[in-house]
Amino acid sequence: DCTKAEISIQQSGRITEQHQGRSVHGFQLKVVAHYPRVFLLADESDPSTRALVLRGLAIVTASIIKENVEAIDDDIIHTSVEGQFHSLESYINPHVRKVLEDK
Repeated sequence: DCTKAEISIQQSGRITEQHQGRSVHGFQLKVVAHYPRVFLLADESDPSTRALVLRGLAIVTASIIKENVEAIDDDIIHTSVEGQFHSLESYINPHVRKVLEDK
């Protein structure tokens, strides 16, 4: 059982391409979070509120690509974010205040 979340970040590097009349620049970023806990509170102003807790392996990949096409004399920007969750657990935590204040 993993009690602490571990996060690793990888940058795939810059993407640079030159083709006839067009250039492409951008980067890709990948974040891997090993079993973080995400608390969804019913009422954050209520000290006795309960929370839905989600825990699992989370992988998020984001990329931004800027393409310059000379024929249209404009930039096209492609942005994408992809999320994957594996071994997702969920449970209700009746004592959220104790967990959040221990940190």
